[in-house]
Amino acid sequence: LKGWDAKRVLVAVSTVGFAVALVFAVATRETFAVWIAPMHEAATRGEGEHAEEQFLLRAANRGTEPRHLQVRTEGLPATTVLQGLEDPEIPPGEERRIVVTVRVPRDEVDSSVTPFEWVVATEGYEERIDAAFFVPGGSRS
Repeated sequence: LKGWDAKRVLVAVSTVGFAVALVFAVATRETFAVWIAPMHEAATRGEGEHAEEQFLLRAANRGTEPRHLQVRTEGLPATTVLQGLEDPEIPPGEERRIVVTVRVPRDEVDSSVTPFEWVVATEGYEERIDAAFFVPGGSRS
């Protein structure tokens, strides 16, 4: 270290520290990630006896093998229908955005706001995401 001043030593130590942190972050990152959010611009709709709400599901496969999504809800009636998941495979290295429509019979919803959980699973991965289903005037008698 002969000829190195304090600034040079500080820069070298911080560069090595950053490189170690980067290698650790890349080595321990998740190979699959998922996000779900309600599409507020698409208001709750549905004619007659059913109510529908749309959610945007984003799934990122950072691995080297394709992933097959399994998506379900917990906390909504058993007669709930999920539409938009016809092609649930996420190729390696890609992110997919899927619009999922949740369709629920109005007479099976307890209130205008029904909390529920999304359960998204694939090989070696499961994520639970809290959500709410909004139904205008949706209270069962």
